Amino acid sequence: MRALLCAFLFVSLEARDYDKKLPRVEDDEEPSPVQRDIDIYPQKFNEPVPFGHLTLAGFGDPYAQGKPPVNLLELDMILPRNSEEGREYLRRKNVNIQFLKSDIPKGFVNPRDKYLQAMSIDSPSQKNITELKWYSLADMHRRNLMTPSMARGRPKKKENNDQSSGFVPQDNSPKSQYFSRKMFQLKDHEESKKYNFTTCDEFAVGAIFSPKDIINIDWVPFFIWSIENHPVSIVHKFTIPTQKMVKEFRIKYGKLLPKPVDWHQMKLYMRGMSNMLLIAADRRGLFDAIPEHELPANAVGKLKIEDPYLVMMYCEEYFATVMGISGSEPTNYKEMKAEAGSIKFKGPGKPVWRDYEGETEKRRRIQNKKMAEEQAKFLAPLEEIPPIARLK
Repeated sequence: MRALLCAFLFVSLEARDYDKKLPRVEDDEEPSPVQRDIDIYPQKFNEPVPFGHLTLAGFGDPYAQGKPPVNLLELDMILPRNSEEGREYLRRKNVNIQFLKSDIPKGFVNPRDKYLQAMSIDSPSQKNITELKWYSLADMHRRNLMTPSMARGRPKKKENNDQSSGFVPQDNSPKSQYFSRKMFQLKDHEESKKYNFTTCDEFAVGAIFSPKDIINIDWVPFFIWSIENHPVSIVHKFTIPTQKMVKEFRIKYGKLLPKPVDWHQMKLYMRGMSNMLLIAADRRGLFDAIPEHELPANAVGKLKIEDPYLVMMYCEEYFATVMGISGSEPTNYKEMKAEAGSIKFKGPGKPVWRDYEGETEKRRRIQNKKMAEEQAKFLAPLEEIPPIARLK
């Protein structure tokens, strides 16, 4: 009987102690009161918080060099738009607010950033400042004159013209010689009279020309005779024009041409520096060229074959060029000069090289234009099929 009484008392005491224990929390979203007190971080730490061998000070300690143990995920990263909004945030309770300062040291800030920071923190002054604040143009000019330029006195590099440089050479020659002094218009080619330039009659001596030998071939100019500057070599291609193309040229440009042409003669279409319709004037390579311009001026030109090259000349423009088939044309300076000398053409000239990057960009523009024209032929599909009631 005594044993049963002792067992009853022992079980009663254990049950009372169990009721005093905290219930086990299975749901993380509903923490216990003790856990809530632990999660709420106090506003300030009067003493440093030890983390092993590191001692980090808390908020409110102006002499602390460490960072307080703050959970950044619990902070609301809000940038007040004005001072009133900032005061509104400060009135709120149970919210830890820490104003972030600039991470850029003031000693390494340039004048521009320093000025912008000052404008963002303080309101602009109402006083009109008439003195130079950041720099003096006179002092800068004086320093530039006292400091010699890096390029001044540097020996000029020897130009290597043995092969193409891969990019278009920059033309730094003065352009004022091509314009009149009193008005912004191009001069006439009066200065060309002093050049000993090959005439069209001299060019036609012994000329051999056959259209079937030049069509559908990429011809690359590698030497140009001209009194003007032509730094880039542009690929030329000759094709047989369609009747529709000839009709469009005749309707669009026929009445605007200053010289009459015989539209019944043999024709070629040339793509190059400018797209032109070539109309034969004889059977030895003489032609009338009609460019695709709004105000065309047909030019008189001459084509002849100097095997394996094609030579083209504009009789009235003081321009001539020798072209080779793409892939077989000379590519270095000495070969270009030697092959051009074999033509025995008189006049100022120089070699030219292809602009491969420009050709690639031109092909890309043409392809994009064709794609846009093809897409314009069809209606764009709707993103979603509208209901029948809306169509009615």
